[in-house]
Amino acid sequence: MNTINSLDLLLQVVGGVRNMDRPEKGWLATIRKALHVSQADVAKTLEVTQSTVAAFERNEVNRAITLGSLDKAAEALNCKVVYLIVPSDGLTFQQLANTRERTTSAQPKSQSAASKVSDSPVEPPPDAA
Repeated sequence: MNTINSLDLLLQVVGGVRNMDRPEKGWLATIRKALHVSQADVAKTLEVTQSTVAAFERNEVNRAITLGSLDKAAEALNCKVVYLIVPSDGLTFQQLANTRERTTSAQPKSQSAASKVSDSPVEPPPDAA
């Protein structure tokens, strides 16, 4: 099975996730509150300050959190991060690949000046008299 087919099978399994929006307050804060866990409790588990946990949550909302920090915070909540990139517009990976191939093949091929080759001989410059 090729990579495109494997990705499309995965997409079938997680299909509903592609339309899920991130909670307004972010996943970390939403899950932490649903589990009735305080920022101080998460901080104690991670051996960081409560303000660091607050920064993790703020950075997640602002899309500035690192995957490493997200992993650590999730682990403190007995969760794990599942990182997934899916095609937009409801496409499968095969449809996305086909669309890209059609778009690419429809564009004219450009050559850089260094790679252009001429079949005609180069004429010497006229003699200056």
